[in-house]
Amino acid sequence: MPLYFYLIGINVGVYALWHFPAVDKNFMYNHFTLHPGSMIFNMVTFYFFGRTIEAYFGSKRLLAIYMAGALVGGLMQSRQAGISLGASAACNALLTYYICNFPREIILLFFIPVPAWIVGLLILYQGWSGQGDGSGIGHDAHLGGCLAGLAFYFATRGKI
Repeated sequence: MPLYFYLIGINVGVYALWHFPAVDKNFMYNHFTLHPGSMIFNMVTFYFFGRTIEAYFGSKRLLAIYMAGALVGGLMQSRQAGISLGASAACNALLTYYICNFPREIILLFFIPVPAWIVGLLILYQGWSGQGDGSGIGHDAHLGGCLAGLAFYFATRGKI
């Protein structure tokens, strides 16, 4: 079974644990899933882009990019008050890596066909413009994930 199935299962499992009263809410400081909408959006993103990355580049690279995105995103978000919530940084790392490798692929953005490189610009704009807006959204974490995906692209370009 592909690695992306296991990683999606782990994310959903952690999310489910938060909804059992017997589980201590402080069992994890930084976690990968909390809000149901965020979790669903992240796992759909992970499914579509993670499976392509795993098919082309292998399970080890998929896991490395995912974990690097979570780590760099968490470090970037630590500059702000509060904790990093969700798998957005890890998913942004995968999405950025995908976009760098397949910039002309068409992505359906809310059912509208858009070239991948334009989606990348929209993600960067959203992350950059949202900094300091007081929304509680981890824009720094999102940008950190993008940086991790970009770094992986340049470090592994041409290596399969």
